[in-house]
Amino acid sequence: MAVGAAVSLLRLAEGDTLIQVLMGLVPALGIFILTAVLKAVTGRSSLGMGDIKLLAVIGLHLGMTETVLAIGTACVITLIIYPVLRGKRFPFAPMLAAGAVFAAAGHFLFL
Repeated sequence: MAVGAAVSLLRLAEGDTLIQVLMGLVPALGIFILTAVLKAVTGRSSLGMGDIKLLAVIGLHLGMTETVLAIGTACVITLIIYPVLRGKRFPFAPMLAAGAVFAAAGHFLFL
């Protein structure tokens, strides 16, 4: 994670400000708080800390807007795959990675 965070500081060389880079952490922080509240209420863990860390690095790399797009895409992919797995537990990280690739490709293709 430290290497990913260090590499994401290259965005500063591209002209982004430090605030813009750090705003990418906002979605990860929001999901972390939501996960903590859900665990306190239900007593069950809904999302692992590895997923939160991956989301933080994705946020540092892509920025806040593309990170929200990546989360949305990951949720859509999960909704497509969930009926196939018939309710079994499965990792969310591959869906986050696919969502990040989609968001990054969309950013470079359309902006």
